[in-house]
Amino acid sequence: MPNLVITANALKASDAVRNGAGQIVCRVNADASATNDDPACVPLNPFGNQISPAAVDYITDQSSQHTRTTENTLAANLQGEVFNTWAGPVSVAFGAEYRDDKISGSADPISLLPPAGGFFTNNAQNLQAKIKTTEGYVETAVPLARDLPFAKNLDLNGAVRRTNYDRDGAGTSSSVDATTFKYGLVWQPLEWLRLRGTKSRDIRAPNVSELFGPVTSGFGILNDPQRGGAQTNPTVQSGSNATLLPEVADTKTAGIVFTPVADNWLGRIQASFDYYTIDIDKAIGTLGAQTIATRCFQGATEFCALITRDANQVITNIVDVQQNVNKLNTSGVDAEISYRQPSERYGDVTFRLLDTRVFHLVTVDSAGPLDRAGQTGLRGGTLPGIPKNTVDLLVDWDKGPLNLSVHGRHIPSGIYNAAFIGPEQSGYSITLPNSSNTNAMPSRTYVDLVGQYSFSLGGGEHNLQVFAGVNNLTNAENPRFPGANGSGNNVLFDPVGRTYKLGFRFKE
Repeated sequence: MPNLVITANALKASDAVRNGAGQIVCRVNADASATNDDPACVPLNPFGNQISPAAVDYITDQSSQHTRTTENTLAANLQGEVFNTWAGPVSVAFGAEYRDDKISGSADPISLLPPAGGFFTNNAQNLQAKIKTTEGYVETAVPLARDLPFAKNLDLNGAVRRTNYDRDGAGTSSSVDATTFKYGLVWQPLEWLRLRGTKSRDIRAPNVSELFGPVTSGFGILNDPQRGGAQTNPTVQSGSNATLLPEVADTKTAGIVFTPVADNWLGRIQASFDYYTIDIDKAIGTLGAQTIATRCFQGATEFCALITRDANQVITNIVDVQQNVNKLNTSGVDAEISYRQPSERYGDVTFRLLDTRVFHLVTVDSAGPLDRAGQTGLRGGTLPGIPKNTVDLLVDWDKGPLNLSVHGRHIPSGIYNAAFIGPEQSGYSITLPNSSNTNAMPSRTYVDLVGQYSFSLGGGEHNLQVFAGVNNLTNAENPRFPGANGSGNNVLFDPVGRTYKLGFRFKE
């Protein structure tokens, strides 16, 4: 990263005096001691745009982090049908796998200066760590019924996996064991109706970068509720955490699938509806500096240990490295409907509608729950949320070598920050430390259009596709609210506006 400020040089350069000859020089070169002289020091005047190029060269340099990640894998798997029941063959699969993941990295000399690096922010680090993973699994699918009055098909499936992680790096070593499993049932009572349900215990182990990658520092912006919402700009440390544990999720799903059997238009409809609920313990992620300050103020004392304040109780530093952030639970419904209309004369048209509804997205810690469902804004130093409802519509038209597609996506209105309260919300009071002049986010609808034409070349042996498209056809703008990286939530909303693309693909 270029143009980073070298802390020691900036302090020496900004402490300038006049010497005996009336010249402005660095104090270290004009005092009575010769042991602290720095012949390279150039005086720095930070006022009135008077910083000289020589001073800039003296107080800044480039931080560099060279990191290499390698993985070696050895796996063995077997699968097959072991025996038959009256309803069909029983399938079994089992296997074992060994992996070792290593990360090594080197940093520039300034970043390695004691005690915590020579740059004011974003110091790189030397890295050396590894994770050894050993695991084994078994899976099975068991047919329970076939072609009965109450069941065209009834199948049971299940799986179990045992995993061990040996972790070594950052001066620490640890061993973690985990067991995961899944079982489910698929029941087809009628030709056109299928019911399905699953329950599973899943994990996501922290990877080698999350455990042993670099920890860097930068500046954040937040409102300190302990000081009446006063804005402050502390340094924020972010990066890896060698003490992370695997996150554990319990997932339940239940769904219904309609596939009408008919020779008319009804037979071209397919629809599915799935309900899900997910409870995650020890979820891995960063909390965000604002979240840490807010939750500490609300009584979650474990967050207060991550905050450093000066003698005036102003926040000067926040540790926002990867954490096992207590619990996270969410639930919702996914719906999908598709329809295909063929026509020899006018071409084939396919409609596909996806609707995702999120009932809640709750992070739970010792201060209580925080629900981020409906939060479509993304303020710097906070956790992202998710719309309560997202609708996607895709329409495809095919006529010989020509294909046209229209994609529409709708994001409903929501709130800017789940930790804030605005006059649009019940319970608002201007005296509250988390009050805001507004906490409302507008809705947006985006439409994309793309077309392509295929040419057969060389007697059909080669294929050339020419395509053109317009993203954000209506030029819908990103809502003008502060964001984590500039303006707005660039994850959900389009930060660019209308864009065009033109190209070709060639296949031999």
